Amino acid sequence: MNCPNCGAKIEDNATFCGVCGYIVAQKTPNTDNNINNVNDSSEKNCPSCGAVVSQNDKYCEKCGMYISENVSNQNNNYIHPEKKSYVIPIVIAASACVIIISIIIIVMLLMNSNNNSIDDEVSSTNIAQTLAPTVQPTPIPTPVFTKIEASSTRGTDYTSGSAVEYFPSYAIDGDYSTAWSANRNVSLNPYITLSADTPQYVTGVRVANGYFKNESTYTRNRRITEFSIEYQGGQKIYSCGIDQYRIMQDIRLDAPVMTSYITVRVLDTYYGDWKDIAISEIEVY
Repeated sequence: MNCPNCGAKIEDNATFCGVCGYIVAQKTPNTDNNINNVNDSSEKNCPSCGAVVSQNDKYCEKCGMYISENVSNQNNNYIHPEKKSYVIPIVIAASACVIIISIIIIVMLLMNSNNNSIDDEVSSTNIAQTLAPTVQPTPIPTPVFTKIEASSTRGTDYTSGSAVEYFPSYAIDGDYSTAWSANRNVSLNPYITLSADTPQYVTGVRVANGYFKNESTYTRNRRITEFSIEYQGGQKIYSCGIDQYRIMQDIRLDAPVMTSYITVRVLDTYYGDWKDIAISEIEVY
């Protein structure tokens, strides 16, 4: 038959004109036999539907597809549409990879942000701790006892050619050349008491046991070997383990006490050439 548009001779069952591409109004379904009959050395396959077309045809008579002039006439060059199905899985796989990589990057960024936040918080805490003012403990005041009395006091001594006194106040004057001395004829356990108007915080007592005026005087007088420290709510008995000139006996209480008085009571002594019992200094801390 001839093409109604250009007059070119076309197959009787052609749907399109192979020369001008015109759609033939009357189209008769083609069969495999017809395709096979026209498939000779001067023919080629349509790259779209695979139908056999003439070498000179620019359009496929089966589907109307424009046929490039460089299409080979080898049937093997025809790519069946089903063989193109691998494109979809590749696109899906590529998309999945992009999504996974994006998720990994987001997670890493979040973790890094959290670590930076923690580091900043720790640094801020360290800075705050460094800059925080140190609370100084309240200093404990030194106990002050303004009054002093004794069970007895030795009278004025004129043996040296001058008057020497032994007042209780000499035990707290800070001078080791003076001393309180008890009356040797009054009591075997003399005592001396320091007192204050209000309770004082006391942790211990130091006693200059003996007369520290000079070493000869110290040795010839009686020295205390045992005495008690008495205070509000208790007492501590102390044995003088040191009998040495100018060395003080240090008595630390078992626990600090609040007391308005401290009493040093003589319990026992060494016997010297003289019968005097003396204490040069008492320090309360």
